[in-house]
Amino acid sequence: MEQKSLTTKKLFTNVSLFKLFIPLIIEQFLEYLVGLADSIMVSSVGESAVSGLSESATALTKQNVWSHGIVMVLIWPLAYTLPVTFRASGDAKFPMIVGVLSMFFCRIALAYLLSIYFNMGMFGTWVAMFIDWIVKAIIFVWPYMSGRWTKFHAI
Repeated sequence: MEQKSLTTKKLFTNVSLFKLFIPLIIEQFLEYLVGLADSIMVSSVGESAVSGLSESATALTKQNVWSHGIVMVLIWPLAYTLPVTFRASGDAKFPMIVGVLSMFFCRIALAYLLSIYFNMGMFGTWVAMFIDWIVKAIIFVWPYMSGRWTKFHAI
């Protein structure tokens, strides 16, 4: 009777999995912290930013929903689907670096400047988020169009 081997070749080694997952985990953790910082900034700019029972809150909500809808359709796909393409090809480090730097400079620093220093309130945090998306989109389009991402191999 012939005995067959029970071992099979793995697609990924543990090291290659860590190279893919660690940057993604770091980026997602920082994304959560930035959301928390945005919430703290928004809660400090006034009652209409955090309540849903006034006319000013209704006007602010309409402004945010419309601006978000427009920017989401035009910019978000480039800012968030291209990094997934890079990660799928095996390059998780580049999207993480761009994401972390953009979060710090656009989402945190710019949100603080716009919402508190320039007194834009809650809408200032949204504008900072839109600028974050635009910066990411611009940065991610170049390496995608150049084909740089095809040089990486996840498997």
